Amino acid sequence: MVEIKEELLPEAFVHSKVMRKVEKDLFLIACRKCKGNQSAMAKYLGISRSKVIDRMKLYGIEGNKRREGW
Repeated sequence: MVEIKEELLPEAFVHSKVMRKVEKDLFLIACRKCKGNQSAMAKYLGISRSKVIDRMKLYGIEGNKRREGW
């Protein structure tokens, strides 16, 4: 495996990596605060519910699942 030193990477790449980490942490906080309720998370974060769903899938975050039969 090749070791890549971050100081040699383009600044935009490092910035993008940091922003993804920050966004994931923000979604984890919102998920805990809203007990996994996607609609509540959307309102809390000021974004659409579909964007919440997309980001949760992207970051592998599980929210509330509807019970069978609902």
